[in-house]
Amino acid sequence: MGQLQFKEALEHITYHTPAFPQEEFDIIRQNFDEAKPFFYEALDYTHANPESVPDEYELHFYALLFLGEFKDRDSFEKIVEYVSVTSDQLDFLLGDFVTEGLKDVIYNTYNGNLELLKNTIRNKDVCIYVRSAMLDVMGQLFLDGMLAKEDLQNFLKEQFAAKEDEQEEIYTFAVEISCKCHLVELMPDIRKLYDEDKIDSFIVGSYDDCLDLMFQYYENNDLNILCKSPVSADQIKDWPMFEQNSKKKAKPDYEKLIKNLSENTAPKPQKKRKIGRNDPCPCGSGKKYKNCCLNKPKEVMTQIESDEEREKRLRYYPPVGTERVESRIYLEDYFDKESIETDQLLYLAMKDRPVSFFGINVSDKSTNKKRELAYLLEAFDRFRDRMQKEQIPSIAAYDKKYSIHYLCKEWLAELEALLQESGDTEERDEVLKYYNE
Repeated sequence: MGQLQFKEALEHITYHTPAFPQEEFDIIRQNFDEAKPFFYEALDYTHANPESVPDEYELHFYALLFLGEFKDRDSFEKIVEYVSVTSDQLDFLLGDFVTEGLKDVIYNTYNGNLELLKNTIRNKDVCIYVRSAMLDVMGQLFLDGMLAKEDLQNFLKEQFAAKEDEQEEIYTFAVEISCKCHLVELMPDIRKLYDEDKIDSFIVGSYDDCLDLMFQYYENNDLNILCKSPVSADQIKDWPMFEQNSKKKAKPDYEKLIKNLSENTAPKPQKKRKIGRNDPCPCGSGKKYKNCCLNKPKEVMTQIESDEEREKRLRYYPPVGTERVESRIYLEDYFDKESIETDQLLYLAMKDRPVSFFGINVSDKSTNKKRELAYLLEAFDRFRDRMQKEQIPSIAAYDKKYSIHYLCKEWLAELEALLQESGDTEERDEVLKYYNE
């Protein structure tokens, strides 16, 4: 392959082309060492003159992709300096790539300079999404065993305590990394951030969602936050910046989507087969129903809803009583069986909220009040028994030792409101003894 072909390929990708430059990219790959100086020069040029860069100029963008693809460690500090500009400048230079692929490039060019990563995250003048990308890289380094747990935890605690004026999203991104790295020890700090209303629930959900995420693993990708394998410049082939040969996708049928979501989320009535007195008992004893389970009292939990419905509502609850996988953490590592059972009752009551899709509610909270009240009352009985049996002095002391997803004040307030609405003054007075501490 001659020198002329390489130079022509480089010239062709210097400015935007309507079609994806596959042939040019292939030539660049075969001559990467020769292309590196041109890539460095493109980064230096656009970094020094962001306001004067022509709209069609693309070489700096392709440079990042190829440097990441070839894991060019020598370019790491140059790349970090390059992206440490104002948000407006970065948006003009890289656009959506800041959130779509920058973290993969930074990870794949990382040269071991951890302090540079940390200082960039600390720098409030740097674009918040660049700081987030650096946090992702730190999280992946921890999962790779290249960063000590204590080092990552201490740095995240530093971010939680930092005073932010305009970029409070850093708290949310730090919480997200804490959960993806399963740093349960940071949950008290995270709860405090939620209490101070510093977390964007649109990104990581409410506190109970956050706790679920802390114990969530993915079978095929449970140690990856970002792309550990070399990124490829070809990954942008389907981006809108290039002409596409494929036919346009039909617009989604939103009415059908809403209908399907409603059917999948709204509580469905359970069809029950009537059992005759002389039919075989469904428990499998071999006796007739009238001589076996007909007059037996039902278990409290079964009276509230079926096992199947309960399991469905607990589908995102941290796995309990399952076969353990080495290196994973489990709720049982931190809480005893009684605490978890009480917490599951609270979760079943508090977690079920109306689902909104395109501004339309597809589940009715009012139909769930009886179930919610029943679960809260069962949880309250267990809570009260433990408070009395162990002579726990306050709900704050109970929270510190036994509360998991919800603090006592949260669910006691909900229970008190439901009891007031139902007119059960006697039980409400019992709840108020603890709630008004």
